[in-house]
Amino acid sequence: MQSTGNTTNYFIGYVTCPNTEVADKVTHALLNKKLVACVNQIPKVKSYFWWEGKIDTEEEILLMIKTRSELTDKIINEVQSNHSYQVPEVIFTPITTGNPDYLSWITSNTTTS
Repeated sequence: MQSTGNTTNYFIGYVTCPNTEVADKVTHALLNKKLVACVNQIPKVKSYFWWEGKIDTEEEILLMIKTRSELTDKIINEVQSNHSYQVPEVIFTPITTGNPDYLSWITSNTTTS
């Protein structure tokens, strides 16, 4: 099977969560609203970052989400509504190529309505 060339309407999103409870809450909120087709929870990610003028570190759970570009604003709002952080990380990067069947599956399992 060949990969497709132009897939910029598909995105991978990244969200960090402080614990399983928040990660599960965000994951289920996104899936239940069909804003994402898939969420991988990657545990024990050690994050280093600036917060309130000093370098901080936390062990977090990284959510890797698969979605469509037109859903990113809704995803950001949904994460902010279900997350415990004051400034949750919600970032996206385009999928530049991929298995056409998988990309079609993302479309089939997300909705813009």
